[in-house]
Amino acid sequence: MERRRLPEPPFVAQFEPAEDVERRINNRDNEDMNGPEWNWCGMCDVRMVAFTCRRPDEVPSLDDMYRAAFERGVYRMVDGDVIGAYHKELAEYGRRQFAFTRSRAARGLSADAVADTVYAERPEYVIASVSAQIRDLEGPPPEKKSGHLVLVYGVEVTDEGRFFILHNSTGFVSTNTQRAVRVPEKRFLECFSGNAIIISDYKEE
Repeated sequence: MERRRLPEPPFVAQFEPAEDVERRINNRDNEDMNGPEWNWCGMCDVRMVAFTCRRPDEVPSLDDMYRAAFERGVYRMVDGDVIGAYHKELAEYGRRQFAFTRSRAARGLSADAVADTVYAERPEYVIASVSAQIRDLEGPPPEKKSGHLVLVYGVEVTDEGRFFILHNSTGFVSTNTQRAVRVPEKRFLECFSGNAIIISDYKEE
C-alpha cells in the first residue's frame, strides 16, 4: 500500500495581516472576545482545506463563512458569550458549504491515529482540538487540552522523533509558529484533546 502526503494548504490567519496576530493576542484583554475574529479558528482551518480543492471564487470570505456557520449551530450564544465551534456541526457545515466527500467529527484519537490519517493511501486533513498553548513548542503542559483548532496535514519522522506538521491560524510570525509548524509529538500530545474534524475530498471511483 503506497502512503501519500497531503499537499501543504494555503495559510489563513485568524487576524489580518498575519503579522498582527501576536499583537492582537497579547492585547486580548482590551478586545471584545465575542467578535467574529476571536471565534473563527475553525473557519480558518476549513477555509484552508477548501482552498486546496476548490477554486478561489468558490470559497466565501471568513465573515460570510462565520455567519453561515452560526446559522447552522456551529457557534451558539450562551449567556451573552459565543460558544463553539461544535465539532459535529462544523463537520456538517463543511459537507454542506463545500460538498466535501467526507467531513466528520472524531473523538478519542491517538497520535498514531492522527499520523495514519494525514499520511496514508488516501490521506485526510485533521482539524485538531488543542490548547492555544500549542504555539509554545516548549513549556509546561497546559491545564486545558482544548479551546483552539489547528490544521494538521503532515507527519515527519526523524532521528529526533516524530513531528506533526500543521498550520496554526493564531501562531506568531516572530516565533515561526503559523505556517508548516513542526510540533514535537510530546508537545502535540500535551496539547491535543483527542477530538478532531477529519476532512477529505476524494471522489468515488
